[in-house]
Amino acid sequence: MTPTDSAGPAPQGPDRHHNVPVPSLPVITERRAVWAAALLVAPSLVCFGLTVWLDLHTDPQGVGAHYAPGWAWSYALIGAIQAALAGVILFRDPRQGFGWGLGWLGLFWATDGLAQAYARYGITATHALPGMDFALWNLNRVGSFLPLAGSLILFTFPTGRFLPGRWRAASWVAVASMALANLGLLAAPARDLPSVDLPSDVHLDWGTLPLPDGVVGVAAPFVVATSIVGLLFSMVTVVVRYRRSRSLERDRMRWLLWSVIAMAIVIAASVGLEVEGGGAVVIFVIMVLPSAAMTIAIVDPELVSIEDLLARTLVYAVLAAAILLADLVVLAGLTRVLDDSLSERQVVLIVLFVSVLLYGPFRTRLMRWVQTLLLGKRADPYDVVAGLASTLESIDEGPQQLAAVARAVATAFRVRYVGVEVERGVRERLVATHRGRPAQVRVTPHV
Repeated sequence: MTPTDSAGPAPQGPDRHHNVPVPSLPVITERRAVWAAALLVAPSLVCFGLTVWLDLHTDPQGVGAHYAPGWAWSYALIGAIQAALAGVILFRDPRQGFGWGLGWLGLFWATDGLAQAYARYGITATHALPGMDFALWNLNRVGSFLPLAGSLILFTFPTGRFLPGRWRAASWVAVASMALANLGLLAAPARDLPSVDLPSDVHLDWGTLPLPDGVVGVAAPFVVATSIVGLLFSMVTVVVRYRRSRSLERDRMRWLLWSVIAMAIVIAASVGLEVEGGGAVVIFVIMVLPSAAMTIAIVDPELVSIEDLLARTLVYAVLAAAILLADLVVLAGLTRVLDDSLSERQVVLIVLFVSVLLYGPFRTRLMRWVQTLLLGKRADPYDVVAGLASTLESIDEGPQQLAAVARAVATAFRVRYVGVEVERGVRERLVATHRGRPAQVRVTPHV
């Protein structure tokens, strides 16, 4: 028995400490569920429907399309999905703050998409629909706060607070920088406008201040830079919080960690990729994925095996990057040797050959390594069982065998603490522990 293991009779009596399993979220009444849907889901869906209708009836070459470029329905769809996910959370528990936050974020996205569609549709060469100044102000200025709102959720999930210590100070700095940058954009007049003339009843600088050109010139680039840095930093805090989390919080953070890894893969794949509509696709993915992950984490974190999903995501991402890098190296070497004489057909054949050569063996080894990293030895159940059986054969006493079981479970599942209780007789109970007991533990009842 190791120094961190202990075994012996379990304490008896009414003062014996028990670990209470985390209860499931209560199902709320029908009236509250209807109110939650009416306040959050319905307005966002209405905005999405109006956005689609306006997009379908918009002249893509009109004046409005130059000042509000791009189709708006994908942004309104983000809001509709987030609001629907918020409805799922609030149907289970109307006190869940992240449900309300996600619902308001969805409404924010939906109104932003509606403002873009309204501006595209409502501005012509001679006139504009009523309220166009407000629509453009909401689209070009208030909409810049959307990355900040999304980052706040990543910063605070699932506790509702920033990470403690230095991470809290850094998080406040990131949030404050994003907020100040966006406030500056609210006050800065527009510049670098399209060459298409606006009707006289539209004012792009509605609600702005007469700031110097030097301030105006750095406002928009500064907002973009702080938004990108703030979003990336919020993704880093998710990884840190996952490493520090325990018990149910760790189960929930696994889902958000998976979404952050998927977001990072999408962002990395989109760098230097110039495809029509590619930016809208990237924004859609990085906004919807964490919302869906947090919803599952709150409602039912055991919906599917998140460990397996996380492992496969990491494996295929690393595999794709490795094969792409190998293809580039091989093509660069052959091109240098053959002096750019490779035909397009030969390039395709070389890429396929390298991919097939690396995919099978590399995927198998990478999957085994990632599963061991995430799951410990339970990635290979046979080795765990065989090792435990061999250990028990060499131990005669019951308490020591129980301690061996606790130690094997801790090693297999990569957990710091395991306690095992066994009833022996009517009034006797044995307990064995591996390492020190933390403040929060999860109980698996006996069968």
